[in-house]
Amino acid sequence: MAALLNDDSTFLKLKALGVTGAMFFSSQARVLYDIIATFYETNHRVPISTEIQRYVRVTKPPALDMCALTQAANRYTGFEDISILGQYIIHAYVKRTAEADLYKAVEMIEDPTKSVLSVLQWLQCRVTECSSAVAPQTDDQAEIDQWTYDTADDEEEPRYLMSINNGETIPERSITAVTGKAKAGKSNYIMLLISAMINKNQDNICGVRSLIKLNRILYIDTEQPRYAVRKKFRRMLRTAGYDAKTSLKKVGIHLLTMRGADTEKRLDILRKTVKKEQPQIIFIDGIVDLCKDFNDVSASSSLIAELMALTEQGITLVCLLHENEGNAATKMRGHLGTILLQKCDDMFVVSSSNGRFKVKHLGRETMVDDLEFRIEDGIYTSRLDVDDDRRNFVIQFFKEKNTEIVSKNELHKALTEKFHVAGNSTVDRWLRNYTKGEDALLVYDGKTKRFKLNKPF
Repeated sequence: MAALLNDDSTFLKLKALGVTGAMFFSSQARVLYDIIATFYETNHRVPISTEIQRYVRVTKPPALDMCALTQAANRYTGFEDISILGQYIIHAYVKRTAEADLYKAVEMIEDPTKSVLSVLQWLQCRVTECSSAVAPQTDDQAEIDQWTYDTADDEEEPRYLMSINNGETIPERSITAVTGKAKAGKSNYIMLLISAMINKNQDNICGVRSLIKLNRILYIDTEQPRYAVRKKFRRMLRTAGYDAKTSLKKVGIHLLTMRGADTEKRLDILRKTVKKEQPQIIFIDGIVDLCKDFNDVSASSSLIAELMALTEQGITLVCLLHENEGNAATKMRGHLGTILLQKCDDMFVVSSSNGRFKVKHLGRETMVDDLEFRIEDGIYTSRLDVDDDRRNFVIQFFKEKNTEIVSKNELHKALTEKFHVAGNSTVDRWLRNYTKGEDALLVYDGKTKRFKLNKPF
């Protein structure tokens, strides 16, 4: 009952297994299931909890009341394996029915007017009836009805999971694509999203905040070594207000690092983890490593179809995929990128320059303003003005020297003294960031250990 009230995918999973209201032992569960089934047949969607409550208040079914609904809803933990539960319901129903039939058969044998042959024939009919009752519909009309849709029906609008700069984005039960060139900051953008999802202080981070409580997050990394994964997740935890070594389980994150696995193993582990953990949202970094050949139409279509099936279970997916070098932002790699672009409901393009990350939204239904952020003191921040002061100082330093080339030691020392930095690593990071991206401020020559200003003063 708790799962039926809190997760509308529960009814659809039970229905697909062939469960009916009559199979429940509890009279309350029977009534609740029949209410949902009747609503579904009429409206072609599962009712939300408030609609169920309204029906119970008006009709007052004898076996179910508001108190029972409230108690059941509060017992929900979200970790039930609905498929196993459905099989148990069917098994228990068949067992109860079989026991009742056996008792009746004994009574019939004791009746002198009944022959043993007639009792056996009756039992055979009962077995056939029970078998058909628990078997899912397989006729053509049932299959057609599954995909038939009338636009006269009111369809429930999707809920959005995130707000970015006060614009709603990432619709629930859909696929969102995140693309950009290699090392553009796609993973850092995802870390920023997750930090907002688990944010300890319940406010926004760099203009990003969660609209729905997300505490069953699955993250799949197929690209980076574990030390690199550890580094980015610890930065994410600090950004969200936690200690860097906080256990991911405590904040509702299940992390899989599968760099060393082959394609089949990755897909197998994904399926098993989804079945066991029942995640609300899955991040796949990167999706190309789940496909046997991202340039093969059949392999790409098969993977996207499997991911689309997960959305039908109520799961939201965010998939990272590189752009083809030299192509437009919407040209993701291979046939996989083309199919992903067709099927995704939301899309973000990430770029970076001089240590700054810029995220452009290309949504299907909504649009949000561009997002900019950077890494400062081990966390994600939107404070770009601090970096502007340092950039202006570097440009001014070259101007005062009246040269476009200076030594690393000279520039390093000037930055350290100007901004009162105690260690060398912080200034080293600043300088590295200024050499990154298409619009880099500096160019570094490792042989001569000199920096060249990449912009005219």
